[in-house]
Amino acid sequence: MVENQETLSRYFRADLFPGSLNVDIDSAAASLHQQLDLGEPLPAFTISRRELRAMSPYLGDAQAWRVSLSAARISTPHECWVFRRIDSKVPVNVLEIVSTVAIARTFGVRHGEDLELVFLTDIGKLA
Repeated sequence: MVENQETLSRYFRADLFPGSLNVDIDSAAASLHQQLDLGEPLPAFTISRRELRAMSPYLGDAQAWRVSLSAARISTPHECWVFRRIDSKVPVNVLEIVSTVAIARTFGVRHGEDLELVFLTDIGKLA
């Protein structure tokens, strides 16, 4: 994140916390990475891999989706992003969440706690 801060700030139009929250997803969503890599749902934006530094050779472009994060500890849903590099080796049951704040520290979210992510689009919400 730090090496790409300038590029990420330009695309996200915000200064991101220099780290991500890895969220375990339901095993029923095992094909989600494949869908995301295909651009389903449509990402908010795509960053060409050429614009990013320190990228492993097997990684493709980066994509980001606006999401709403809710949990018992979060009084108002927090808008953040799912961030994925095409062909990333992140385990199939994990999504990387980036935000302008340290989600765990800011909201007190703990390992194993149930979270809800809702993908947001310009025309509404996708489950």
